[in-house]
Amino acid sequence: MKTSQWEVRGSNGHAVYLLQPILLGLLASMCLAPRAYGQWQIVKIADFNTPIPGVQNHTFDYFSAPAISGDSVAFYGRSGDFHGPNQAGVFVAENGSLRIIADIFTPIPSGSGFDFARLDAPSISGNQISFWGQYPAFPLQEGIYTETGGGPLQVVADVNTMIPGGTGTFAAGAFSAIQSTDSGNVAIVNSGPGQEGVFAKINGNLRAIANLSTNIPGGQGTFSIPSGSLAFDEVTLSGVNVAFIGRGAGQEGVYSNIGGSLRAEIDLNTVLPGGGGHATLLRSPSLQGEDLAFFAFGEASVEGIYVKQSGMLRVAADSHTPIPGRQANFSQFDVYPSLDGGNVAFMGSPSFAQPYEGIFAYYSGALVKVIDTDDTLSGKTIAHFILGPRALSGHEVAFKVVFSDFSQGIFVAVAPLNFQDGFESGDTSAWSGTTN
Repeated sequence: MKTSQWEVRGSNGHAVYLLQPILLGLLASMCLAPRAYGQWQIVKIADFNTPIPGVQNHTFDYFSAPAISGDSVAFYGRSGDFHGPNQAGVFVAENGSLRIIADIFTPIPSGSGFDFARLDAPSISGNQISFWGQYPAFPLQEGIYTETGGGPLQVVADVNTMIPGGTGTFAAGAFSAIQSTDSGNVAIVNSGPGQEGVFAKINGNLRAIANLSTNIPGGQGTFSIPSGSLAFDEVTLSGVNVAFIGRGAGQEGVYSNIGGSLRAEIDLNTVLPGGGGHATLLRSPSLQGEDLAFFAFGEASVEGIYVKQSGMLRVAADSHTPIPGRQANFSQFDVYPSLDGGNVAFMGSPSFAQPYEGIFAYYSGALVKVIDTDDTLSGKTIAHFILGPRALSGHEVAFKVVFSDFSQGIFVAVAPLNFQDGFESGDTSAWSGTTN
């Protein structure tokens, strides 16, 4: 079947590279040819012209931010109105096609015989996908669910699950849609009254990582609920290690159980590198192994994306960092960085007054632009990008685009190969290099 070509154009109007609207199953073959460093190839996963699986004669009308692992991209998508969709569900692009993980025609596992009515953005690791789902009417069903390798849906935790280290079962309406999966394990946050906590299902056993009885590492007292905020927020998981945002009276930090006991990775006593002063706001940790990326705002009115590796903090980009290819510094950052392989992807812009934003990566030791609103996709003007907590996998960044005509799409940017020798030696007749 013949497919139309897609292209990305720079702000000068010249075509940067040609694309095919193919699914991610073909990415491996696309990565084999040598390419010039600095150009990212963009692959369409789905847009408003893509038929939505599970129903006939309907296309997508809405997408969540995607999550990526290897050559698989997972996302929430919908056709029709939020309150009366024709179809809505969690889908995965793999092996050249879209597959339903769960949709509004899927019975809720261990539920009361009802189908999911609401779902949200998933997390993915290898062949495991986890997601939040709910049936909002009586009897309310809600929880975090997971699927592995096309097998049956399993409950991570739901309103029938006893709270580890707590009393009774998890409260309805209290599961955070932000959850994290890795290596067969899943970490979640629940904010049920008096039972707030971070929990993880490790090797099949659900346990509490932190709750309102837990002493704040490096702080005073136990975790608690500040006015207008949450005691626990934004969890991330790598193997058996869990990191999360935790709060108490006048306290906030990124905490983890790396090494087996709870510790503060960054808190309001931390001086941010690069002249940011003490951290005053922390958000959205991304964990890989024992390395962390996170968003922080400092007392010097500096905000940025920071990385902690081998116990040392460094700046990926902050308010003092020039935007690649522009005569301006970053001023604002989306709070969701994504860390993988020592690289970090994030979204940034100069200021609200300038209608510009882009996706950037601290990649192979250099800060580079992936794509920005000066580029176009398929002749359309880009209005906005949305990144999720698991946007980076290896050399690939998955993201959502909102176009100026209000249509949307899910795309993956594939990084150029970094050649170590061969072409660098000046011999362009044959490539003998290796790749990172």
